Amino acid sequence: IVSDLFNKFELQKVILDRVGFYEDDYVLRISEFWQKVLKIYFPQVQLWSKDYLGVWLQDQIQKLNLELGPNLSNVILDLFDQLHGVFFQEESQQLLQSWFEANPEKIKKWGSWYNVAKVLFKIQRQTNGLLPKWVPSYLLQELGPQMSQVFTHVASQEKEIFKKGFLFDVGPELTKVEAELIHWLSRGADVIVVQVSSKLKNDFPFPFEAYDFLSSVADQVQLFSEPNRTEPANSNNQICFSDAKRKLSGVMAEVEDVVTTVSQWLQE
Repeated sequence: IVSDLFNKFELQKVILDRVGFYEDDYVLRISEFWQKVLKIYFPQVQLWSKDYLGVWLQDQIQKLNLELGPNLSNVILDLFDQLHGVFFQEESQQLLQSWFEANPEKIKKWGSWYNVAKVLFKIQRQTNGLLPKWVPSYLLQELGPQMSQVFTHVASQEKEIFKKGFLFDVGPELTKVEAELIHWLSRGADVIVVQVSSKLKNDFPFPFEAYDFLSSVADQVQLFSEPNRTEPANSNNQICFSDAKRKLSGVMAEVEDVVTTVSQWLQE
């Protein structure tokens, strides 16, 4: 289970070169995986586009005669995007409310918007619609520990490929909500999570908090390093590769990274 289409296609190509075929469910983006779980347990739920949700919001705003300023639907849409995890969890709402009470100046700035967004989100939840980005939060709310049964449920539908378990390699995009779902999934299936080491963790710890949680609840944590690669024995030159793999955004970013690395080697 990988983070994006690029990694999915690359891994499918590797499998195809080695084995000659692959099943559709053998490699999935993490968003596709959560949506498959959603369809298994909640087939009545429909995935909405962001544009459709925007139209729905405009209709609800007109029905409720809400007037908080121009572009109200766009503001609420942004709040939905940022706070949907909070709106799905009652405890999170209580924490945010406590934060507002401790910071009264924030209530004046955001309190009205937040309250309207919370009301509209509650109305929206009376429909069968979900944005794809909301699926993990919805699954955590509705399933929680029952995620451990996904392995059994999927296997019962003759999805033999899942009987071998799950391997997650999604990089820094992994969220805390997804980490908790993976934790519950591991209670009923073999789960391996790959965490790429990074020197940036000390300066930017937030993207790694989900992995810190998984490490704290894992049955086993193993550290693997990429072995040093060298040129042929008759050469005096040796090139050492760092064990920190980097996922870059595209070809130009890869070229820039290679040039920077080679320049550092030359300086050494």
